[in-house]
Amino acid sequence: MMTINCLACDGVLGDVLFSIPDLPLVDSFCNSQKDALNIPRYSVDLRQCNKCSTIQIASPPDTSRIYRDYIYESSSSPDLSDHFSFYAQYIASLTTDRKTKILEIGANDGLLLKKLANVGFTNMVGIDPSPQTAQVDIKGVKIINDFFNESSASQLSSASFGLIIANNCFSHIPNLSSTLELCGKLLGSEGTIIIEVQSCLGLLEGVVFDYIYHEHYFYHSAQSFEKLAKISGLELYHIEHVPTKGGSYRLLLGHAGCHKISSTVTYWKYREELAGIHYRDAWQLMANYLSGIKKSLNQYLDVNKIRLIGYGASATGTVFMRYMDIESKIDRIVDDNPKRQNLFAPGYAIPIKSPSILGQSDTCLILAWRHYRHIVPKLDERRITFIIPLPTLQISG
Repeated sequence: MMTINCLACDGVLGDVLFSIPDLPLVDSFCNSQKDALNIPRYSVDLRQCNKCSTIQIASPPDTSRIYRDYIYESSSSPDLSDHFSFYAQYIASLTTDRKTKILEIGANDGLLLKKLANVGFTNMVGIDPSPQTAQVDIKGVKIINDFFNESSASQLSSASFGLIIANNCFSHIPNLSSTLELCGKLLGSEGTIIIEVQSCLGLLEGVVFDYIYHEHYFYHSAQSFEKLAKISGLELYHIEHVPTKGGSYRLLLGHAGCHKISSTVTYWKYREELAGIHYRDAWQLMANYLSGIKKSLNQYLDVNKIRLIGYGASATGTVFMRYMDIESKIDRIVDDNPKRQNLFAPGYAIPIKSPSILGQSDTCLILAWRHYRHIVPKLDERRITFIIPLPTLQISG
């Protein structure tokens, strides 16, 4: 068996758990058909580290350049604004001192920083390489428009932060144990690192396979993150479950011995063992289930010669179409975000338009299926037939 080193701790990876073949770089939406057709494709193979148990993409391509031209904005998510409002209140509950120095890694367009400013925090730093971050202008916030690494962190004082926050970015950062060590250097003696990541448990239980793509190097569990924290000289002391990304963990870490370890750590490791997420059988079950969805969906599309339009131009939509092998059956994709409209989806160069093009003769496949509650009323109002593919296949009418 070929062995490949772990991106998180440099351990050795085991057998393949799950694969997506020939996947184009999923969020590379282009201005021209030619560019979209020429987007590189790489197969995705998930393996597990034999040392730290972190599940990850083996030998992923370098995706760092994507973030210099990143078009995703946190503020565009219909659920994230509300989530960050509650999240800011949660963070505020961890300290009575609104002058506590806060570092946010992966600040994107500053949505969470704005929410934190709204609840009274006045001493914050946001770091992120994306162009949106360069435009953030919030009183009391210092912006570092760069990747989080030794070089950019040299602008920050050691042991000066009471809170370090990282939301949905610890799936994207290679050399993860080194990154956690760097966080530990910046963290005050009684401080807390708060990390939100999609959980493997949520991924498998919710069939959220479309979050598996090149930029998401890692797929975390309570078990694996506890091991990574220890390797990095930190300690995982509390876990909460949050609904984002189809099911995520909010992980609280600190310096070893500085916080009482909550029973939540044991509970979520117990739940993971019940689900078998660190064993190949669980991943094979998901592959078998998705194979059934793929067969049923393609049979329906083949029997009913329809003009199929996808709803939701996103990275996850690209994964869904590729895995289900339906790109050639989709005429257009519509998206509510004007910044996505008139671009072309990576791989098959499917044009992206405004939802205003939809007509009653169309059938709409909701690619953004986790947000179907926001989308279905718009389609019902216009009497447009729609398909919700997951977690169970549903066809209106």
